[in-house]
Amino acid sequence: MKSIRMADMLLLTIAILVLAFTSLHATATTENRQTEAEPETVLAPDSTEITLTPVVDTYVYEGSPGTNYNTSATLAVGRNEFLQEAYALLRFDLSSIPAGSVIHSAQFKAYLIWAQPGSVSICVHRVTSSWNSPSVTWNTRPTLFGSCYSPTSVGTTTGIYYTWAD
Repeated sequence: MKSIRMADMLLLTIAILVLAFTSLHATATTENRQTEAEPETVLAPDSTEITLTPVVDTYVYEGSPGTNYNTSATLAVGRNEFLQEAYALLRFDLSSIPAGSVIHSAQFKAYLIWAQPGSVSICVHRVTSSWNSPSVTWNTRPTLFGSCYSPTSVGTTTGIYYTWAD
């Protein structure tokens, strides 16, 4: 996983956040069986929680649209004072989820290690086209599916996990 290296940071930005130690948690069953309880859903005993970590990660930055950040020690997301955006791209190996599983819930967690002053709303999107970490740039970034999923306000409190959940 990538660790922070301040020399690699884009210090021009106000709302660029650096995220590390990301993971995706999914709860799935091989059958669509659930038991209802108030106020939350309790999954059948054969449910399994799976934690996935990215196998590939990088980011793209609108302010340097032809630059590839594959070797950067950080992941940046947000928007700077010139409204230029940075998107982190993460790929997960889903092979540990058994075929025929039904995903009942999923959450994405990111650990904030550095932030500019102020709070920003960060969204999670599903990528719907292929991308290659050693060559992807803002100009060649993949397409995203739909609108913002689970917008989460990320402030300046570092050293904590922020969670995006369904």
